[in-house]
Amino acid sequence: KLYFDVNDLWPEALPIRNFEWLPVFTAWKRLRDKNLPAADQVFVECELFLEGLKPDREYTVLHFARSQRPMPIHTRLNPETVDLVYLGSINNIIDINLIRNITKAIVKIKPTRFHIIGEGETKARLISELNDTGAQVIDHGILFDPEEKQKVFDQCDYGLNIVKPNVMVGLTMKSLDYMIGGLPMLNSIGGDTEKLVREYDLGFNVDRSHLEDLAREICEENPEKAFSRRYNMQKVYMDFFSEETFFNTLDEAGL
Repeated sequence: KLYFDVNDLWPEALPIRNFEWLPVFTAWKRLRDKNLPAADQVFVECELFLEGLKPDREYTVLHFARSQRPMPIHTRLNPETVDLVYLGSINNIIDINLIRNITKAIVKIKPTRFHIIGEGETKARLISELNDTGAQVIDHGILFDPEEKQKVFDQCDYGLNIVKPNVMVGLTMKSLDYMIGGLPMLNSIGGDTEKLVREYDLGFNVDRSHLEDLAREICEENPEKAFSRRYNMQKVYMDFFSEETFFNTLDEAGL
């Protein structure tokens, strides 16, 4: 038996659109589309990828998963501030302009602290843009230890899951970290994540045209409702992205 697992779409996932039809990029696409029909079964990381693949066969959605159990939630939120966190690689697919504009809208209403866990080639620019908004930037560097990350998450109201609008991404690994830690999201990713946030009340899907409304909702939201989202995040993780769910999907596929 031959099985394929599609974890990214290239060139569709490139953060730029001016160069995706160059021969080197189209060769990737042709290689993929030519050989997928040879497989006995094809798994895809998320439903969004079905839009970029030829609908001439049946695909099985196999979300990536973690073996980690959800972390205990011991929030230490400061009611006088809004605390945001960005976790992960700070690279050219994250939308720094949108992160800046979200933060700027919140700062106008309430003092804001922005935590950063991670490194990357655009980190200096991100910090500079955030400083310009008036937010207090707290750089934690790289944290691998789950308990250390959780100490930061417990201080924060939302984790940012923000990428540029032309990037074809349906799920991110950072969103699993947020789920494990019970940290609601501010999300700009379409497809699977947008649907989960909407249907299971995991935070807010960001409307780029109404950031002032988003900031007002964040600053004025009911604390009990905000706290319930933390448990929603962990339940969605266990239902869709746990190791048990992963292997159950493989069992149902006959592996």
